[in-house]
Amino acid sequence: MLDASHDSAPEVLVVELIGDLDATLGQYAAETIATHAAKGAPDIVLSTKHLSLTSEIGMRTLDAAIRSARDRGHSVSLDPGTRKMRTAFNNARIAYSPPLARPRAARCLMIARHAAPKRSTKAA
Repeated sequence: MLDASHDSAPEVLVVELIGDLDATLGQYAAETIATHAAKGAPDIVLSTKHLSLTSEIGMRTLDAAIRSARDRGHSVSLDPGTRKMRTAFNNARIAYSPPLARPRAARCLMIARHAAPKRSTKAA
């Protein structure tokens, strides 16, 4: 008898956040979570291992989106991926999942944002 349990496993959506977690990327992530949860994605995993910078508002926006989806019964987990991100989430008191192995049946969506560098206002 063949074990086909992995073929019938629900699909997982892995959302890779890349770049700078500022208000804009936080909002993009929140919209992505809401859209895919509404479409019935059974499990959503947010990976932050490729983030370089975080802002408090970006982290709070992401946290609020995760909590909102969970409150509506959706499975959303946050995988910090790196010690730097675990420390950032710990400092902000945002709960995250233990590091996860990439699921076998997964779709991957990447959302990238790099904040524009601040320009000097000094006259030359």
